Amino acid sequence: MISGRRDTGCADLPPAGTPLWWRVALGLGVARRSFLAFLPALLLPGEPDVPISVTVPKADEVNKSGDSMTGQLSITTAGQALFCKSTTAVENGAHVATLYLEADGGDNQTALNVVSNNRSNSAMFLSGKELDRGTLKIAHIGQADGSDASAAALSIDLQEAGTAAQGIFMTATDGPTDGNMLTIRNNGREDLVLKSTGRLGLGIPTGATPAAVIEPRANDDATPTISVRAPSTSAANLIEFKRASDGAVRTRVSATCQLVTSENAYMAGAGVQIGATSAQFGGGNGGMVGITNTPTPPTTNPVGGGVLFVENGALKYRGSAGTVTTIAPA
Repeated sequence: MISGRRDTGCADLPPAGTPLWWRVALGLGVARRSFLAFLPALLLPGEPDVPISVTVPKADEVNKSGDSMTGQLSITTAGQALFCKSTTAVENGAHVATLYLEADGGDNQTALNVVSNNRSNSAMFLSGKELDRGTLKIAHIGQADGSDASAAALSIDLQEAGTAAQGIFMTATDGPTDGNMLTIRNNGREDLVLKSTGRLGLGIPTGATPAAVIEPRANDDATPTISVRAPSTSAANLIEFKRASDGAVRTRVSATCQLVTSENAYMAGAGVQIGATSAQFGGGNGGMVGITNTPTPPTTNPVGGGVLFVENGALKYRGSAGTVTTIAPA
């Protein structure tokens, strides 16, 4: 079914008010117009804006070589409904098809609405052979006052409770690409880049390759590079490091931020400082162990071992029997 408006679909129609017999005579003489296109003028005299509905077996039986319409066009067919093809390349931006919604304010009105009930295939195919452009180009023309904060250039809604559909799926059916799988730039850098190797970069320079599977970079002195927070003190570990041979957790950071390791620990810096966040090595460098004065010496006996501590500058040790020994004076 092809629907239009009589004032645009039939350019050679007689004016409103013409007698019916004269309309018939003119209709027989207009050989280049199909009778289907002329019929509405006979049936609807004096009503140029009444929608016209013409039903034909095939859309190409309507003899039109080109025209413009102001009314609705509706095509219903059992086969292919519409095919548009351009055989000439032009440089003036003449698109094969342009859909333009000029009016503003229709909450449920769109320039293009694609609907499919076919559960066996995609609702829409899109393919191209671009060299330096995107196959699909989306441009959101924003508002300078920020009133479009709830808008998005791309919005995906996975509807129906219980659905297991994926939000975004990307693959390379003919072999892996050498380009980035995903690139997001908003601040003159790779805010997020997923390389073809699977490496992920966050905040790295434009065009840079992540130095690890995941490389985050802070871009100011006030923002932490990584921040991890447990939902409660009884939650699972914040971070786990697993052994390659069997996947066993050997080093972990607990929900209360305690560092626990079942492996050897190597401190290759100037030394290890206990009880403070700044080193007190007395000018020494390499293999140093600094212990800060304890504000609360131990008062109970440790079980199965002893406690080493510094009090008023003296190195002391309290054993499991409660004996406190001064190893070195202040």
